Amino acid sequence: MRNIENRRHIKKLVHNPLRKNLSRRKETITPPDLLHVTKKSFEEFVQFNKNPYEREDKGLEHIFRTSFPLVDPNGQVEIRYIAYEIGDWECGQCRKPLPDDVVGGPGIACPHCGGVLIYKEKFTVEDCKYKGLTYSTPLRVLLELVVNQVNPETGEVIPRFTKKQKVYFGEVPLLTPYANFIINGTERIVVSQLIRSSGIFFEGKEDKTKDVLTRIIYKGSIIPEKGSRLEFEYATNVEIFHARIDRRKLLGTTVLRAFGLDTASKILKAFYGDNFLTLTVKDGVLYNPEKGVEVSLEELSNDEIFITYITEEDDEKGHRIKVRKEAYVEPENLEKFINDDRYEIEEIVAIDPLIFRKSPYGNIIIETLKKDQPKINKDFTFQDAARVEIYRKMRPTDTAVMDPKAFLRRANELFVAMFYDAQRFDLSRVGRVKINAKVHDIPNTIKPLDLENLLEKYPPLSLAEDVKVRKETIPAGTKIDAEVIEKLKNAKFKELKVEPYLDDEARFVLLIDVINIVKYLLELRLGKKQVDDIAHLGNRRVRPVGELLEAQTRVGFLRMAKAFKDRVATVDLEDPSIKPANFINPRYVTGSIIEFLKGGQLSQFMDQANPLAELTHKRRLSALGPGGLTRDSAKFEIRDVHPTHYGRVCPIETPEGQNIGLISSMTVFATLNKFGFLVSPYRKVINGKVTNEIEYLAAYDEEKYVIAQANAPIDNEGNFLRDRVLARAKGDIRLVSPQEVDYMDVSPKQVVSVSASLIPFLEHDDANRALMGSNMQRQAVPLLKTEYPLVGTGMEKTVADNSGATVRAKRGGEVVSVSGDEIVIKVNKEEIDTNDPLDIGIDVYKLKKFKGSNQATCINQRPLVRTGDTVEAGAVIADGTSTYKGELSLGKNVLVAFMPWRGYNFEDAIVISERLVKDDVFTSVHIEEFEVEARDTKLGAEEITRNIPGVSERALANLDEHGIVRVGAYVRPGDILVGKVTPKGETQPTPEEKLLLAIFGEKASDVKDSSLRVPAGVEGIVIDVQVFARKQGKSKKNEYLDNLIKEELQQLDKELELKRKFILERRDEEVKKLIIGKKVSKDIRIAGKVVIKSGGEITEENVNDALRFIVINPAGFLDDKETIKQVKEIVSKAKLQQELWENLYEKRRQTIEKGA
Repeated sequence: MRNIENRRHIKKLVHNPLRKNLSRRKETITPPDLLHVTKKSFEEFVQFNKNPYEREDKGLEHIFRTSFPLVDPNGQVEIRYIAYEIGDWECGQCRKPLPDDVVGGPGIACPHCGGVLIYKEKFTVEDCKYKGLTYSTPLRVLLELVVNQVNPETGEVIPRFTKKQKVYFGEVPLLTPYANFIINGTERIVVSQLIRSSGIFFEGKEDKTKDVLTRIIYKGSIIPEKGSRLEFEYATNVEIFHARIDRRKLLGTTVLRAFGLDTASKILKAFYGDNFLTLTVKDGVLYNPEKGVEVSLEELSNDEIFITYITEEDDEKGHRIKVRKEAYVEPENLEKFINDDRYEIEEIVAIDPLIFRKSPYGNIIIETLKKDQPKINKDFTFQDAARVEIYRKMRPTDTAVMDPKAFLRRANELFVAMFYDAQRFDLSRVGRVKINAKVHDIPNTIKPLDLENLLEKYPPLSLAEDVKVRKETIPAGTKIDAEVIEKLKNAKFKELKVEPYLDDEARFVLLIDVINIVKYLLELRLGKKQVDDIAHLGNRRVRPVGELLEAQTRVGFLRMAKAFKDRVATVDLEDPSIKPANFINPRYVTGSIIEFLKGGQLSQFMDQANPLAELTHKRRLSALGPGGLTRDSAKFEIRDVHPTHYGRVCPIETPEGQNIGLISSMTVFATLNKFGFLVSPYRKVINGKVTNEIEYLAAYDEEKYVIAQANAPIDNEGNFLRDRVLARAKGDIRLVSPQEVDYMDVSPKQVVSVSASLIPFLEHDDANRALMGSNMQRQAVPLLKTEYPLVGTGMEKTVADNSGATVRAKRGGEVVSVSGDEIVIKVNKEEIDTNDPLDIGIDVYKLKKFKGSNQATCINQRPLVRTGDTVEAGAVIADGTSTYKGELSLGKNVLVAFMPWRGYNFEDAIVISERLVKDDVFTSVHIEEFEVEARDTKLGAEEITRNIPGVSERALANLDEHGIVRVGAYVRPGDILVGKVTPKGETQPTPEEKLLLAIFGEKASDVKDSSLRVPAGVEGIVIDVQVFARKQGKSKKNEYLDNLIKEELQQLDKELELKRKFILERRDEEVKKLIIGKKVSKDIRIAGKVVIKSGGEITEENVNDALRFIVINPAGFLDDKETIKQVKEIVSKAKLQQELWENLYEKRRQTIEKGA
């Protein structure tokens, strides 16, 4: 043990002593965890750390809730969802398995003994890489099967019996702590997708195809997260507006009728108010029921008139039926309808042309209604007629020659499925927010008078604060429905804060949405409203890994639900032993996730050339992929830099090829808000004074404010030093007074990505060269020897920490052991988790030694601490690839001269010093991996062996007795790495073989050489050999494999012994503190000699002598009951921890011995 004077205290923040900070401004905010977007998104998807019964309605939980219950068409079988369990959980005390009707997870107590459940990890991240496995965990879902009995007479459904079962759904891949996935031993990442947001999008396009004059087509599209797309469009050369459902064209008023505005009077009221007459016919005379007066035909001579009436017509089969019709009627023809007994007039609507000419909607609604003349059986409404028309458009091949009621039922079912079925249509919370912001004027507060027509006037609202109504309190977040309104009428309030409600029916298209969207669309032609910018980041959102996996999982659920209906017919419902597992095939669900991670367009082979390349790849944004753009269809507007990219998307880092502008990176400080929109941090400015209050703004919020640059001069109290400040306002840059400024940038580097922020003096670079520089940094290979960059930007440590290249201490403590392979830290007592029975106060950090990356570069970690050092939580304790003392170090500090040298550096040639080669200044290590398999063939089993026919002994020099190359051997192209022979088929012997047969009486060899050899262009030192095999029977024992297994088991025993040692040390320390100063109740003898007499006090000098006796039998040597109780608790806790670790290691031993 080194002297105490040599011990060091390693702090969390280590500053580079060679580099000075020349910045003239203080950083008010440090860069966040650069991978937090991916980590947070995946956690929200699986909710691993949440109690299974208290999970939020998102991610997997949302899919389960919306996909279940599964009900068969006859209503006999119903499968309900209760909760899901992610991972294997076991009680830390009784270690009994959980019952079939209990799910495990955080916060769940053991049903047997009430103990804490512990998560069991089958394989670590490194195990999965080493053995070519997928880093995953089991998903089990607790389902309830309900078998119903349907009463044939009454149709009543009566539950016959129910049964709960935890169904194994398969393995769900987990995100590693470094924000990547391990799929079959390969590291992959899921790139976040930047796509057009769901919601409403208005556009205007010029069209020259049909007329000589250019017409503009205005379009308003409702883009759902899933389901049918609804569009409204208006062309400036006609006075009619249309709608499209999944591109099928209809009259706009037909869709309005389908959503509930079924009559002309309702449509006119929605757009023109009450400025029209609604008349009936009374005793052959027009009558105004509202005013109670008769109306003459002359008064309507200039009006536009729509009439609703019932008459008789022949149906398709020639039968006379009564039909309800609505038609536009010229004023002079109205009298014919009034006086003709064949027409039973229900309603006449008349509107003065002066009314709609003054309206912003003009005569467009009127002209569309003239074209839309619905007809339906009198027993039905025009809403039914509109839905029938939509059905005919959507299902043109279906015959209409059927019972009208059945046909109408189909039409209604289709419409409801398209827009009101949560499994088929989802506007999403984001879509609702976008629609509310665009076409609705949502109030922040309401008054008592607003309660009367609140439900008709606005989309769903909720309370933004608790409201007391007599003795009841209505909590904030409660949806305002008819029942709540009745309660609020009894509450005393002047103003009540409200906010949009974003769930349930708010995720469907509502009638008020359709009305306001059409109004907005028609106002576009007058220039009163603005079309949307497709490249604006307020219209584009990020789908991180969790959301992408959720979409993929939903596809699997749809397949499973389809298969469920087929399975019901094959199961005997009278069998009392049937379970939920008999009806569903869960492989569809987990299979779709694995399929996406293995071959999805956004699931990519991780770039591991250096730590920066890895980090940048994980922070990348792609506009490509499912539901996104394609390289061919993406126009210049989407690829170009947009003003809203400021502080959110890097304007510099993007590929140079055909993906330019489609692949981008998040800026250093950018993150996502709860709706998936990119937000950037700003310092709040109040009355011209800059504060340290940080607010995150999305692109759609930022446009409302004036924002100053980060380098605007301010004094120590936050006051601007100049009278005019350069600021951004509504997309422009202008000089403003300090009083006009609302926010200020937090840092000059918030504009660029991590790669670009590492370039010193970036502001002096040409933009094209900066783009190339940020991309080329990711191509730097890790060097053999690293060093500090003398010129840096301050981001080097942040990148090294967040990339996972370095090793940081999870908790503070003392370093008790250091080797090239591992660091062991004894954790500070106050940082130990007392609720975790497996936490024994020791952290072991395994270092990566000469591992190959995905790009064949070398990953190697080196310890920075020494035995005896104390470290703080978060301190860097080991360097990794391309890092030096915890900082990113991609290159070298070399002397560069811009000068001619005998013409050798003509144009782009570079002359380098011979010393750079001799001293290995730019030498790097590359690790190539080669593999060979021995299979069973039709002709016999292949064999790994040293006995290879026709190979000289010299060629076998590097092989061991098993035919496998020795670690440390230097190999060149053509050298044998693994000797392998394959059985040959029966062939005609050559003359040489005939001679050998004649001499030896048997074939010289019946196998051929199929050894693994070093390919051309590769040479180097063998650094590792790995052998994997399935478990063989006793007859096929392999000595080499047995030795490997023995080595693994010895390593396990070594790890377990270390844990035992620390458990006992920690136990002894705690017991010592308790018993020092206490008196013993009887003599303590060692080897027959009394070391402490009865009644003697335990001191620091003799405590070690007393310890072993008191630990074994505290009641036999102590009188103090409280101390005896505490000692027993400490000893039993240590014993439990020891048993738990022994149990875990025993399971690992079994796994290794099975050959897994």
